[in-house]
Amino acid sequence: MNSSSWKANTESIEQRENKAQANVRNANAISMVNILFRWCEITGGGV
Repeated sequence: MNSSSWKANTESIEQRENKAQANVRNANAISMVNILFRWCEITGGGV
């Protein structure tokens, strides 16, 4: 019984880490999009 509950705990920890990594990737993607939009505003649409 202890081993099964321990396994459930490790799985939930892995799920939390995966969520955190996904959040970081989403934040990085959003910031990159924002930088591209700002660059377009500064340069008048030229890349």
